[in-house]
Amino acid sequence: MLYCVVCAIVKDEDKNLREWVSYHLMIGFDKIFIFDNGSVNPVRDVLCDYVSTGVVVVHDLSGSGMQLTAYASFIKEFRALVRWCAFIDVDEFIVPIQDNDIKDVLDRYENFGGLGISWKMFGSCGHMKRPDGNVVDAYKCVIGLDFHIKTIARMKCVDHVASPHHFAYREGKFCVNEHGIPVFGAKSYHTSDIIQINHYYYKSQQDYEDKMARGFVTPVAGAVGYDLNCFYRQANVTGSVDNSITRFNPLLRRYERLGHVLAGDRLREQVEATESQILKKAQHVLMEQGGEAALAYLANVSRYHDSVMIRLAMVQILAGEGRREEVLAEAGRLLARFSGDVGVCEEVYRVLAFAYRALGLPAQAQSIEMMLAHA
Repeated sequence: MLYCVVCAIVKDEDKNLREWVSYHLMIGFDKIFIFDNGSVNPVRDVLCDYVSTGVVVVHDLSGSGMQLTAYASFIKEFRALVRWCAFIDVDEFIVPIQDNDIKDVLDRYENFGGLGISWKMFGSCGHMKRPDGNVVDAYKCVIGLDFHIKTIARMKCVDHVASPHHFAYREGKFCVNEHGIPVFGAKSYHTSDIIQINHYYYKSQQDYEDKMARGFVTPVAGAVGYDLNCFYRQANVTGSVDNSITRFNPLLRRYERLGHVLAGDRLREQVEATESQILKKAQHVLMEQGGEAALAYLANVSRYHDSVMIRLAMVQILAGEGRREEVLAEAGRLLARFSGDVGVCEEVYRVLAFAYRALGLPAQAQSIEMMLAHA
């Protein structure tokens, strides 16, 4: 199973598409799924190196107003294969404010159906013609804090697509904002302490006119197209500088050159490695870098591998680090989850006995061993 991916529908966005893909792979998304809505330069060709390593998957989809159709198709096909999916556009960049890896953000919201992320609207910054270089370097002026959200959804919790912004969820599940407050529609109050979406809606006038020519990817009630007067109005807004994304720039430049290799290697190591390979590497990391590094490695791969042995390896390392509460919590979770599996429970108790001894609690260890001997 993939932990987190991006799904988008694209038409003639090749000028900045590579930057957008490189950026989202760089911050930790496993794969990018793109529906190519009839681009003149096919996405498969524009991103051929990423496609060849498997970190970008392209589906062709013709017709107008196909965004919701694309999302529904993706959910139907990949619900059981993907844990989290960000449904965003190519002019939207997800920016973790405190973390470097999007997976570390999403870990906090595992009990919810989705994470609704607030927009920050970036203006044209005086650009009439398309500037050279990256979008994230050219546009740094925020002209408004929008009430709209975009969603990173827990795939198994989604019932159906409600709009490009939000989803209907299965019973008992719902979307929250970054502070855990429920979000029941396409809008919520703005909050961006933990994560935000930089929405480069306007870019240069040249880009905006190209957007007008492409038209909407989702039917908009009462709208006949984009309005150039809207561009002129935003150009007169005095905004404020937001550099929150710039800390990623050095790594982004590397990913634009080598992202297909780096992301491909990461995907193979995390998703395709066998349990024995993972445990062997964890032992190597433990010996070379210590317990904290080994725990970080195992915590990351456990997002992709639902393995009792990996969790038990973490229990043993936690015990070696003297982290009693975490040892007991993890052992308790495993015993509760596998209460009907005698073999698994016995193995958990054996590791727990080892952990008690490592924690300097031999009486509890001896009691477990006696219990197992009489089972």
